[in-house]
Amino acid sequence: MPSRIAGIAVCFAVLVALASFALHAGPREFATREDARLRAHFVWVGAMLARSDVSALTPHQRGARAEQIRELRAYASTGAFPRNRSESSGRTPIFVARDGNRCAMAHLIEHSGNGALMARVARTANLAYIRDLAGDPELVAWLNRVGLSVAEAAMIQPSYNNYPYNQDDDTPNDGLMTASTILAVGMCGPAIVLSLNHANRSWEQRKSDIALGTVAGAAVAAVGIADWANDSHLRGKGYFSLTIGLTTILLSQMNLWSGPSSSRAGAGSSIRTGLRVGVDGDPQLAVRVAF
Repeated sequence: MPSRIAGIAVCFAVLVALASFALHAGPREFATREDARLRAHFVWVGAMLARSDVSALTPHQRGARAEQIRELRAYASTGAFPRNRSESSGRTPIFVARDGNRCAMAHLIEHSGNGALMARVARTANLAYIRDLAGDPELVAWLNRVGLSVAEAAMIQPSYNNYPYNQDDDTPNDGLMTASTILAVGMCGPAIVLSLNHANRSWEQRKSDIALGTVAGAAVAAVGIADWANDSHLRGKGYFSLTIGLTTILLSQMNLWSGPSSSRAGAGSSIRTGLRVGVDGDPQLAVRVAF
């Protein structure tokens, strides 16, 4: 019994340590995911532009175009991407953000020595898509000089139609994820302990333990699933919630499957390790888990 109590104490200490890690490990915020999306988009566009047929362009246009592609790749790797935080209620592109960060097209225009054009577009059409600026003669003239078409410039500009949620929030939000982690420790921790230590507990008591483990595990796992379903990505707290929730449910169901017959002295869970000889005569570590 002392060794079993010590094992349970160790399991609970591990849960607390995992909860502490999940609470202090910074979640992967939307900005990080968005930066990765934008970077991948610009790299893809750069590759597409590099493979395009440029035989109809003049040597000067081809040289300018190659420079724009190189600068787009540099922007993708080191650029500070803009965030449209309050300029509109929906998800739209932004030429120049309030913090001064430029979009890819604004950066390319300014880098080519056309800062006045960049500033004018930012002042008069800061939230416009490039395709909506096809009637701007100065912008079209610049595109022609650098060997890019309006369609190619529009391709450089990322899409925002598939990202309708607030860019500064994760779903579920971080407060709910923190509450889920606390719930995991406060409810799933004891439920796991009860599932692993059901010796000398009556079947009626064990049924209450099973109900607690199933409900607590399902609630915690649901938050982890919701975190993943939002964008197919799990934050640290999402991993913790999903893992602990499913573990709690599994142990509770194993307690249920063992039935009333395991409610007897000496029953319960145990883990035994030892050495054995394999079929080739090599020493092996054997682990036996009993519920």
